[in-house]
Amino acid sequence: MGSLFGGVDLFGDSPHRFEMGSMGPVVRTRLSLGTIAAGSVLIGAGEPTVTVRGRLVAATGPALMARIDAIAAELQPGGGGIVRRTLTDHHGRTWTDMTFVSFEPSGVVDRGREVSMEFAAVFQRLL
Repeated sequence: MGSLFGGVDLFGDSPHRFEMGSMGPVVRTRLSLGTIAAGSVLIGAGEPTVTVRGRLVAATGPALMARIDAIAAELQPGGGGIVRRTLTDHHGRTWTDMTFVSFEPSGVVDRGREVSMEFAAVFQRLL
């Protein structure tokens, strides 16, 4: 089974892994909020985050750039409503109501039998 975002296979057969971010409420020190007092404050619920890291692989440089462009086209549009979709890893685990918030290709293309580039993609459940 491949990994999917809203039914779209963004990363294909390129090797990648899913990393869950911290879970639980957001807690900040009073000092970080501008109050000169000891202690911490519970801000509210944390926003679940999943980062997908891997290496995009393609047969040619232009094919690799086309994959990067296709992934970037799925990013959350600026200025519009929040796009929420289900994120599914290659083991069938799902995260509902996720938003694709950032995509960072490394910029360094490795060439061999195929061309590849490391990447990180961040999905967040915006509250």
